[in-house]
Amino acid sequence: MRQKLYAEQVYRHFSFDHLSNHGPSSRQKHIVLPLNTTGDGSCLLHATSRAIWGVELFSQLLRIKVAEELEENKSWYADRVGVEDWKEAVAQARKPNDYLTTVTSPRCPQAVS
Repeated sequence: MRQKLYAEQVYRHFSFDHLSNHGPSSRQKHIVLPLNTTGDGSCLLHATSRAIWGVELFSQLLRIKVAEELEENKSWYADRVGVEDWKEAVAQARKPNDYLTTVTSPRCPQAVS
């Protein structure tokens, strides 16, 4: 069975009109849709890959880049969350299909920039 791009049941349940935002021009309107992703522990990375490239194909690459971001900037992250939490975050980012923590989750933007 083919998976739909967006979560139709969620879309029907909620009114997403209030989530619409306006781009640089007030005439430009963007609609926010809830997307379906594979729920295997890498759902945030799947969603990020789908949002950027339209497919989940690059979620493992994103996972690698998040781990690299954490490792390359160890002192910055360790100073903010502690060495033990930093180590756990790197281990989770390195392990395929492991859920990301609140330390690793916000690192997606840095990883793709």
